[in-house]
Amino acid sequence: MWKVLYCTANKTKVPPDEPYAISDAVKYVAKLGGFHGCKSDGSPGLKVIWIGLNKLYTLLSYRDFLP
Repeated sequence: MWKVLYCTANKTKVPPDEPYAISDAVKYVAKLGGFHGCKSDGSPGLKVIWIGLNKLYTLLSYRDFLP
């Protein structure tokens, strides 16, 4: 699951060898939800995290149908 999150949030096909920190996971989920992460933005809110988690769960559900 963490590899799918990393690849989707960073738009790459090569995941890292080792898992990342939970703070990075929150940033990646927020990025999926539309959070830009500029200096003046502050921390991601509940709505952005919710949207990002929904997108992640959708991606993970499609993974079962792939060969």
